[in-house]
Parts: sequence; structure tokens; C-alpha cells
Amino acid sequence: MYKEDYGNIPNKDKIISLLASPKETFRGEWIIHSYILGAMAKNMAKDLGLDPDIAHACGALAHIGKSLAKDGTYIIKGFNILFKESYFFPAKIALSHAFYHMDLASFGLLSDLSQKDRDFVAKFLYKKGRDPYSDLVYMMDKYLMNEKDSYLRPKSSIYTYDKEDLTKDLKALEVSLTKPISDYKPRLRTGKFPLSLFNPR
Repeated sequence: MYKEDYGNIPNKDKIISLLASPKETFRGEWIIHSYILGAMAKNMAKDLGLDPDIAHACGALAHIGKSLAKDGTYIIKGFNILFKESYFFPAKIALSHAFYHMDLASFGLLSDLSQKDRDFVAKFLYKKGRDPYSDLVYMMDKYLMNEKDSYLRPKSSIYTYDKEDLTKDLKALEVSLTKPISDYKPRLRTGKFPLSLFNPR
């Protein structure tokens, strides 16, 4: 679908297609996390003055690069997957959401990248800046990583983040919402996507 000022955005069927196609690490550990991340972002979007379709796509596909890489290079691979599909805005969020509240020069994720890719990330973030969608995806991503359900906390996470900062950000976010953050999390139904694709560890 096309969104004014945001370009092409994948619809629900395309999102499922992209999530269902990868194998190995993404399929096992990240598929449910990503699916719920997208659903939560979509459910919150109207309260935050954002477009639900865009929020859904950006959240669900933020980790798509993990289908090809276990290390920090996934941010470049995810960007490239979406960019090649002409989903330029979701590609931007796949790259930029990981750097919220981070000092780019000291962020460990970059140590896995080639110098060329590091330069690209630095220039890209400097030029594009922060965005309400990347902020929302970042916060919901970290919120889910702190949940009690193990399938929402993939073992292969390489993120580091300040929990105090996240707690402050979540409290500030809740001011704009009509209900507690936990109420925006969808219920998983047995046999429905993505449970049918999930390989328990």
C-alpha cells in the first residue's frame, strides 16, 4: 500500500510473507517477538497520532535481518531486505530503531560491521535523525524483552540498554495512551500465525 510522505508500506499479508520465509535463528527465536512487536505498535498508533499500518509494518519487520545474521550485521541486512523491496521507510526504522538513547561511537552493535557499513550507519542516522515510529518500535521492543514469557525474550539478543531510561520513557509514553501498555499486547491463539511457524527451544 502507498502512504503519503512514507511511500510503499507492506500490508498484513506481505508482512506475514516476509516473516514466514526466513529460517534458522529468526524463525525460531524472533518470529513471535517480531509479530507481537508489530501488533503492539499498531494497537498504540492511534493514541499516539501515528498511522497504524505504518506502525505495524515497522514494528513487525524491525528484526527481519536476523534471518540472515546472528551478529550486529543484521541491522544492515534488514535494511537491505526492505530497501530492495522498495519499503524505504520500514527499512529506515529497521536500521534506526536500534540506536535510540545510544552513543553511536560506543555502541557495541557497530563492532560487527565493516568500516564502510559503520560510516553508512553514522551518516544515515545523522541525516535522518530520530522518528516517532523508531522511538515507539525501540520502546516496545525493549518492553517485550523484559516480559516474563521466554518466547518474547530471544536468547540471541545483542542489545544493551539503560533500564532506568527505558522505565522513564515508558512512563512518559503511557501519558499519551488510553490504557496501560500491557493491555495493548495481543493474545496468541494456538494454531494461528505465528505459533504455527514457531519452533520451541
